[in-house]
Amino acid sequence: MFHNRPDNCIILPVKNFNKDKINILSGTICQPFTKMVWVVSNGDLEILNQIASILVSMNTNTERVRLLQFIRLMYGLLGLQFPDGMMEVSSNDKALDYLLFSFALDFEEVIQEYVQDSKMQTSLI
Repeated sequence: MFHNRPDNCIILPVKNFNKDKINILSGTICQPFTKMVWVVSNGDLEILNQIASILVSMNTNTERVRLLQFIRLMYGLLGLQFPDGMMEVSSNDKALDYLLFSFALDFEEVIQEYVQDSKMQTSLI
């Protein structure tokens, strides 16, 4: 079947993982999360930097499970459904590490775009 082909799976046989699929997953799940964080925080850079710091600093072997719980909690508080793909990836430590790393990078990238857009809108006023 099409959905069982290794190139369509995130977690591959022998506990490997598909980095391309995780990058796509990260970008997809990070967009609504980051948008809601931006809206709820009203673009407060201190809050945004604190969240980015948490996403980076907690991605360690000892804190990774707590980081996933934090992200799940944030999704709930923001009124978003927690992505099923994150749970699938959580069964593989290396894949989860890579997803959380990618998620933090995507978060920071999207926030920078929002900051730049905000500065441009402010300069037009």
